[in-house]
Amino acid sequence: DAIRTVLLACLAATLATVFATALVRLTCNAGWGTLAGGLGAGLAVPAPIVGLGLITLWNGGWGTALYHSVAIVLLAWLARFFPIAIFLAQGALARVPRELESAAALAGRGPFERIFSVVLPNAAPGLVAAWLATYILSATEFSATLLAAPPGSPLLAPSVVNLMRRGQDSEIAACQFLLLGVIALPLVPLALTMVFQSRALFFGKR
Repeated sequence: DAIRTVLLACLAATLATVFATALVRLTCNAGWGTLAGGLGAGLAVPAPIVGLGLITLWNGGWGTALYHSVAIVLLAWLARFFPIAIFLAQGALARVPRELESAAALAGRGPFERIFSVVLPNAAPGLVAAWLATYILSATEFSATLLAAPPGSPLLAPSVVNLMRRGQDSEIAACQFLLLGVIALPLVPLALTMVFQSRALFFGKR
């Protein structure tokens, strides 16, 4: 359950961050910034409604194969938390000075070169925050996950709640410990990177 949760949450966070960044970039360049912000209304939809909507949409006909796979859980998480990724990506990209892009354009760099050499490096802290927020929220999501998850593919958050209902204390403690580990997992490489960077700066100044 923990491995499946980690892999799906990583995939959901990566897809949400990439698509949110692309959407914000395109809408801002086209003057449709309010369109991306309007997608935040999706946060007002309760999780059970999201789960029931996905069941209604995909349980039958051509969507049956997707409904019986873990991809339906991935869709549920994206439907729930994609607006959060959009808001955080908007904030991250808004902090990149337009002057830097203009200078890169004057230096002869094309649109994609400017994105990868100027925009993304400067927006990286905010985009990492978007990825982490989506990952943690997805890994701990319960209501929509419980409704949408296919049989035989349990995930960690519903497993913890089910064990709590049965009163299995030792299993509850173990699953909660695993859930905390799943949440903290992406923070470990981030913390190590920050430590190594600070040490490099410290020794570089000496």
